[in-house]
Formats: sequence, structure tokens, C-alpha cells
Amino acid sequence: RAYYPEDVRRHKIAARCMTAGQVGQYNYPRHLSRGDPIALTYMVSRFSYDITALVFLLVKEYCPYYKWMYRGLKTSGDLGETVYRLLEKLHHNREHTTKGEVIEEICRLLINEINRQNIVDGSITVLMDLAMEIQQTIEDPQLR
Repeated sequence: RAYYPEDVRRHKIAARCMTAGQVGQYNYPRHLSRGDPIALTYMVSRFSYDITALVFLLVKEYCPYYKWMYRGLKTSGDLGETVYRLLEKLHHNREHTTKGEVIEEICRLLINEINRQNIVDGSITVLMDLAMEIQQTIEDPQLR
């Protein structure tokens, strides 16, 4: 049961950080003032998908098909269980401001895990910035 080579894993982690950061940390707060519930709902869904895929990359498990990926979080160790509970909180809460706070909590949790795994060392708090930093740690110049 070989897993992705480390450079490929890091590339995928960076990609998920970039997209989750873009819809969750960057665009979601900006759209709160615009009052567009459809766009906000899409952003929460896309954020959830990308964050879930990121968790599987961090625990070095292949991500299940989308129908089973959220359920799979429950069996992906402490990180997966914690993210699952936070995603439940995110999706069950009706207050958009509170959703933004949960998004930030999830981002902090995963940034801490990335730092704990020594993928990068630093104090970056924005997933999109972290993605750029992770990309620079890839040894293969073509993949980087």
C-alpha cells in the first residue's frame, strides 16, 4: 500500500491549501457583506471538500470517493475526527459570521498540523501563503 511520493504529496497539499484558502479564508469573508447566499453556500461546500481532501493527504491516506469522504474522516485518526466535528458545526450553523469563525478554526488546526509535520516551518496563518511556501519545499524542479 504505497502512498504518493513525498514531492507529489506536497504538491497536492499546496494545491488544496491554495483552493481552500481562496474560497474559505479570502472570498468567504468578502462575500458576507454582499449578501449572496448561493455564493456563500458554494464556498462552504468547496471549502469542505478541499479541507477534507487535505486531511487525507496529511494523514497519508487516499481520499475516498466524494460520497464517502466525509464519513471517512471519522476513521482518519484524531485529526480527521476533529475536522469532521468542525465541518458538522460549519454546515449546521445558520449564522454566516459564525461560519467564518469555524472556517478560521479549521484553517488554524490544519496549519498547525502542517507545521507539526515539518512540511514547512514558520508562522504563516493564511493557507494561500502557506501553499506557496510548501511549493518551494518540493525537490523536483519540474513539479515545483
